[in-house]
Amino acid sequence: MADEPMITLFQFAPNLGLPNPSPFCLKLETWLRMADLEYAVEVTPDPRKAPLGKLPMIEHEGQRIADSGCAISYLENACDVKLNAQLNSAERGISHALMRMLEEHSYWALIYFRWLDEAGWPETREAFFGHLGGLSKAVISRVVRRHTRAQADGQGLSRHSHDEILRRFNDDMNTLAACLGDKPYFGGYQPANIDATVYGLLGNVLQASIRTPLTDLAEQHAVLVQYAERMRDRYFPEYR
Repeated sequence: MADEPMITLFQFAPNLGLPNPSPFCLKLETWLRMADLEYAVEVTPDPRKAPLGKLPMIEHEGQRIADSGCAISYLENACDVKLNAQLNSAERGISHALMRMLEEHSYWALIYFRWLDEAGWPETREAFFGHLGGLSKAVISRVVRRHTRAQADGQGLSRHSHDEILRRFNDDMNTLAACLGDKPYFGGYQPANIDATVYGLLGNVLQASIRTPLTDLAEQHAVLVQYAERMRDRYFPEYR
């Protein structure tokens, strides 16, 4: 791939002992490594200048593509990557459903327990804003938390009780473990696109330096713990 135009990945800085504390940024960087594509990372703490006002984003051949899913779809065509080639139509359908579950539901449970739950907020505030001075830390963290709460309330999961959010996330983990079964990857014997999405979420739940009640639920499934370790060892050995 050395003759391919360089891909620039715009994302948040590594944090929490992870390549990225954003499941979507971790998803996209995992996929780039799975696809064996050369890329350079440009760290930015402010996503407001991205096309959708969110990170991650890529730049390739003068084009900027925001959203991890859109970026992967674009790069599949632009760089002729076919990680899903081994999947049949039913497996592609299951992968699609799992992706939606993780990104539209499980992700918001993680947001709740990191950013909104009073028990988890002090650690999150220190991890993301501890480098700032006293007044800046207080003001900026409050603004970001308020914005995060508005987004989470709009999605809806955060409106439920603490216990109900846990119950729903536990259902997600039961589903994920059942779908993995005894396979090494969700793509079978080799990773497929869905594995980038799964590791983006599971890496943040199981391997972050900040534990949440979600960590305890995911750790009940040895296959998920082993899977996350397998993905980290294969694609991010520097984080072992």
